[in-house]
Amino acid sequence: QGVALAGAGAGLAAVDERFAADLAGLAAEVSRAGGPDLADARNWPADDPRLLDTAVVQPLLLILGLAGLRHAERHGLAPALLLGHSIGELTAATHAGVFSVADAAAAVVRRGRLMASAEPGTMTAVRAGEETAVRLAAGLEVDVCVLNGPDNTVCGGPEEALAVFEERCAEAGLRTTRLPVTRAGHSRAMAGAAREFEAFVATLTLSAPAVPIVSGLTGELLTDAQAVDPAYWGSQLSNPVRFTDAVATLLEAAPDTVLGLHRSHAATAEVRRAASAARRDLLVVDAADRAGADEAADWYGALAALWTAGHTPAGPARPAHVATLPPYPFADQRHWVAAPEPQPLQALADASVPALTVTAEDAVPVTAPAEEQSGDVSTADAVRALWQDTFGIAELRPQDNFFDLGGTSLHAAHLVSVVNDALLVEIRLQDLYENSSLAGFIARTEELAAERDDVALLRLLEEIESEEGQNSHE
Repeated sequence: QGVALAGAGAGLAAVDERFAADLAGLAAEVSRAGGPDLADARNWPADDPRLLDTAVVQPLLLILGLAGLRHAERHGLAPALLLGHSIGELTAATHAGVFSVADAAAAVVRRGRLMASAEPGTMTAVRAGEETAVRLAAGLEVDVCVLNGPDNTVCGGPEEALAVFEERCAEAGLRTTRLPVTRAGHSRAMAGAAREFEAFVATLTLSAPAVPIVSGLTGELLTDAQAVDPAYWGSQLSNPVRFTDAVATLLEAAPDTVLGLHRSHAATAEVRRAASAARRDLLVVDAADRAGADEAADWYGALAALWTAGHTPAGPARPAHVATLPPYPFADQRHWVAAPEPQPLQALADASVPALTVTAEDAVPVTAPAEEQSGDVSTADAVRALWQDTFGIAELRPQDNFFDLGGTSLHAAHLVSVVNDALLVEIRLQDLYENSSLAGFIARTEELAAERDDVALLRLLEEIESEEGQNSHE
């Protein structure tokens, strides 16, 4: 998660003094709490080892999240409901007034250090649901840590145990993706850290949230009693993040717009997927694009998207000035297009229309298209079916976009693999990213299928079958 934060905040801070001031002030709070020096964090390169250090990344996520929320409110975008993922829930709670900024900085610094001091471990994302993940982890020191979607589960544990888990997944035909972390958050390895963190939070002053928050621990709305209970925040550290349930609770609130502030887009991808599966008309806007993009342009692009959807974001005040107009009336001159000359029409009675006679011998039997007769499935139908299976959606439109449907890198790798296996083509991830609509992806797949040398392919298959036959007799 840390590598994705390289350069985060730099682009917006360069053009917005108040955002830069927020980052500086929040970084100072972290320093006063005994945390890492984050004053120049937005200038760290992607390979900086600090971006892999939990004790550094967590306070960095806090200050970026709070600065982003303040920036949104200055533009007239006050949240009616807050949802944060893992450390993002503490950020949401701080913005809602559960923690003071100073207490939040101290809490997150302590939380990060406690997690960093836990036993080393790692995490992997698997394209499977909770039940499947639990079954495959049976007997191993591997826990379900995060439930990001119906078929997107993150598991964690010691390196050796997780390697066995990944082998089991591979045998079951499930893809896994390692995460760039050094500790297994939200797992049994965090039990000691959770107890110490609970004790630390008990020394702070907590308040009921002023803005509703969705709990990642329960997947339901955070109650006032939970918000002020140190035990809740300890459990939140060592138990799974039930983000799928949290998104369902978010949708039950019937928002018309969701604004994402983190550049990873993992959270908003699940919101899009869930809204699409539920056939909900929901606008999901990401204010921060992925690493390497122009942050300021992304932010104002998000404001434009919100404005065109009927929201009224507030822009920065501009100096008033008197518009200069010409002191004389313009001389109007009209230009008319001449009407075409009328042409005489021939009466129908004057025209000679030969009669048409059709005999039985002339009739041509109507046959079904060749494709339907043979029972073959077209490339377009096959691709559409694979998309439907990937997202669990019964009906898809040509304009539906892979990313708007909630597609993640795990979905992309799976989809490319099954399309290549089913249609014997060589689709690449880049093809999907450049042709992310269903119609565009179908067109690209058809192009590659047309370039395929079926004669050579059949010859190769025959050679393989022949070799297998010889081996079976030996």
